[in-house]
Amino acid sequence: MCDLKNEKEGVSPRRSTFQIRRPSRLIEHLRIDRDTLPSNRVKRKAPVSPSDTKTKFAFLKSVMSELDLGKKVRVKSTGAVKPIHLNRKRDILAAYSVRSRGWNSWQKHSWKLKDIARHCLDKTTLYFTGSHERWKTHSLIMIDIDCHNGGSLAGATAFAEMLRANLFPNLYFERSTNGVGMHGYVLVNKQGRSTWQIREVLKRLEQHLRTLANGYDITDVEIKGAPPQIEWGANRFEISSLKMGTLAKLPREMFERWAEFTGTTEVTMNQLLRLQPLERWNTKEKAVSGTTTRAGSTSSKLFNKEQLSGLEQGGRHFKLASKLMVGKSFAIGHRKNVTVYDLAVTLMLGEFFTNNMNAEGTLPHARWEKLWTSLFETRDVKRAFNNSRFTACRNLLSDLGLISWLDNKYVVGTKKVDGKSEGRAMKWRFSNELMAALSPEESLQFTVAKVVVTEKGEKETSSSVTHFTSMDKSLSNRDRSEPIRPLKTFIQRAYLTIPDYSPPEIAKFVTHFGQLAA
Repeated sequence: MCDLKNEKEGVSPRRSTFQIRRPSRLIEHLRIDRDTLPSNRVKRKAPVSPSDTKTKFAFLKSVMSELDLGKKVRVKSTGAVKPIHLNRKRDILAAYSVRSRGWNSWQKHSWKLKDIARHCLDKTTLYFTGSHERWKTHSLIMIDIDCHNGGSLAGATAFAEMLRANLFPNLYFERSTNGVGMHGYVLVNKQGRSTWQIREVLKRLEQHLRTLANGYDITDVEIKGAPPQIEWGANRFEISSLKMGTLAKLPREMFERWAEFTGTTEVTMNQLLRLQPLERWNTKEKAVSGTTTRAGSTSSKLFNKEQLSGLEQGGRHFKLASKLMVGKSFAIGHRKNVTVYDLAVTLMLGEFFTNNMNAEGTLPHARWEKLWTSLFETRDVKRAFNNSRFTACRNLLSDLGLISWLDNKYVVGTKKVDGKSEGRAMKWRFSNELMAALSPEESLQFTVAKVVVTEKGEKETSSSVTHFTSMDKSLSNRDRSEPIRPLKTFIQRAYLTIPDYSPPEIAKFVTHFGQLAA
């Protein structure tokens, strides 16, 4: 029994060697055996296969992520209708941070049968991502056959039938949201592979399908439903990094065609890994007369093979970048060192932007990021876009005086209710000297020779051509005493503007001291 007398008199009882945090101090007197305490060891769940489920709802949960799900909503700020992740990334990280401290926490949104029923009745639109949980043996993916800016339903149906006959037997597919494309659904047996491996294999499958799409009247083929990638920390429920999955539309006709949906093609990770890499999806004209050409990758629209070859070692962009970086080192952080290849990509994109400037002369930062990212996704460039690396390359060119700055001031945009932004981009471009150095040697000699012959005579032609062709040798020796850097400014609001009153106008608002004294 506990000594209540000592407790009332304020005498501190003998503390136990093992303490449990409880509201009452009487628990400290109890004798607790350590072996009887619950173990902190994590009990892994038994593997769950879709074939082991008994209900339709359980089947869907066994092949989808219960953490990352989406829904099509109307954005209040812009008024656009688009799919969003219901459980935001920051909310997921906050919930698991609470669980890592030993407290219970749940996500706000989860799969519910009534919501799925409303989706099948076309009253709402739900989206899913593949299963990231290790105890789930299968993951559902979607093959999105697009016909947004062209193509036809007949072309999408023909491509889906080809996939069913040659690559994915018993493939389940149905019409897309706009009613022109097709959505096919495939079950992937993960075979214990990590989420990172699954995402990489799905990228390879997407390139494989895009190559097979040549000759069909469609605009694009995408693989959606990639699972979210979670990297766990040292402690239980601790997340070190999180990448959200790619949202895929939940099939609407699955309950009506349940036997066909559950019997769709099942492929293993080993089978996907054995896919041979094919040639890139090139631009080809559509089969339908009068339609525009189909664009597979960004490179096929903006950059040809000859231009991309300038990024390789020995190419014109790579050679000029190596000369500009002689004697210069860029250590801007962990795994963010600037290489010659980064500067070569900057030169190639800057040459394109200078030749295709906006009407107002601006060159937004977002334009660089989007084009660079699209080239990386289509594997036209080897390194992804990084803001710090791009800034270092731009500052290097600015310090060498190879950028023509029209306006180095910029304003960060703020979204308004009507969707418009008050931001303003900088106005800059590559200098004429840098553009001349980036031009091919043959065209450069022809242009200069033509100018010199008409203006200065035939004797000075060779010397002028030699000067321009060797101009890139002296670019790296240039330096500016006062380098130009981007300058962030702010928009002055109307209600913050101080009126410019004259002294007589100010006197009207001032009451004479004598009147106040009276």
